[in-house]
Amino acid sequence: MPNKITRAAAALVLLTSALGGVSVVGATAANAAGTCDRAKNYQHAFVPASGSGVDCQLAVGNRGDGVLALQRTLRRCYGSTIVTDGIFGPSTRDALKYAQRQAGTQDDGVYGPNTRRAIKHRPSSWPYGCQRVR
Repeated sequence: MPNKITRAAAALVLLTSALGGVSVVGATAANAAGTCDRAKNYQHAFVPASGSGVDCQLAVGNRGDGVLALQRTLRRCYGSTIVTDGIFGPSTRDALKYAQRQAGTQDDGVYGPNTRRAIKHRPSSWPYGCQRVR
């Protein structure tokens, strides 16, 4: 087992140097955020969340209550006509990219901590409207 890990680490170093020194540490940190598998009332808004909090990720292929919360936000706050089925497919990705562009953040179609802070979210109660959260 240690030999496999050592070889994998060596391969990663070689790949990094072949990519011109692109750091994989940032990518690993971004991927360390768990999948948003639920919705949470956070700062007067419903946001996708995981068991460990609101620093989580969603992308094409994800399913569940976290996706449903995002889809409802995209419909309510950005006028999307996507189906709210809890499945993160191409339509959800495209609607998220639109919201990301409107919010002035990278429009990569992936929901994570940066997108959470940038886009407006569906309010959890009256009198709050769609709003950004930290």
